[in-house]
Amino acid sequence: MTISIAWIRTLPNNDEELWVVSDSRLSTGATVWDECTKIFTLPDKRSFISFAGDTSIAFPLINQFQTSIISHRSSLVGFMDINELKNHFVIMINNSLKKMRLEVDNYNVQDNLKETSFILGGYSWRRKRFSIYKISYINGKYTSTKDKTSDLKDLYCHIIGDITPFIKHELNKKMYPYFQKKQEISKKIKMIKEMYNNNLIPNKSYCFYKGELTKKTIKNFDMEPFEVVRDVLINKSNQNLCLSSIGGAPQLVKVYQHMNAQPIGVFWLEDNRKLQDKTLNYINLKPTLLGRFLEDYENSDMLFMDLNSHVAKLIGRPNTW
Repeated sequence: MTISIAWIRTLPNNDEELWVVSDSRLSTGATVWDECTKIFTLPDKRSFISFAGDTSIAFPLINQFQTSIISHRSSLVGFMDINELKNHFVIMINNSLKKMRLEVDNYNVQDNLKETSFILGGYSWRRKRFSIYKISYINGKYTSTKDKTSDLKDLYCHIIGDITPFIKHELNKKMYPYFQKKQEISKKIKMIKEMYNNNLIPNKSYCFYKGELTKKTIKNFDMEPFEVVRDVLINKSNQNLCLSSIGGAPQLVKVYQHMNAQPIGVFWLEDNRKLQDKTLNYINLKPTLLGRFLEDYENSDMLFMDLNSHVAKLIGRPNTW
């Protein structure tokens, strides 16, 4: 299957970015392929879709979705908001699945459909914010989560794949210090409010201190979801989990607030056990883009991110392509 996480990242200057990360493994009963695209920037160039589950179901539906966007000018140039695009995708895939025929008697395709989920994300020009939707097969049809719902209690995030409970646990563990800080700030705000109610501080001071404390409250993730997927892919042989269905390099797509979606490359090694050495940096590693290792002669205009520092830069190489 897959592990895929979409989240909103808040920068130090309070700007936001929408990120999605996935592994790069596709597997069948006989083959394993670790350089496969699982995140697709859509033809409108301002949104993405990722999947987990059966590729024989997901790929045809994603391909038809892309074609429908290309053939419709309003969706191609961005007049259609991400929420309307999501509604179209749900209607389209449900109607497409009604036309599926089974060639094998007594084959239970429902299990494959339940295992196959999608994440659709982009910037909503109507709501003036990012939106992420998880689309899953429930009660005989694909349905979408409502806007602003989340797979985690405190932070906006959606997760699909076959190790979702483990990923949720790792994310909560990584974010625990932030949640502690949030509780401390909430207590201080409550104390200041009590002082204001008892006329111990004026309204102007109460508003000022409350505003300053609120600024320090974490609103969204930074790059923690990427770090969790990165660490699982590097250390999966040490985890007490059946992780044969995930592998390869992590792949990333970022959506900016100026409504442009951009794949972000990652430096990686085919022998990922060597990546446990934290002293390695991009100089020692090879560039990958959406899971595939670039050929030596390729010249890419994409940004490539260091695994540990999260700094993304253009790769310096002769333009030989």
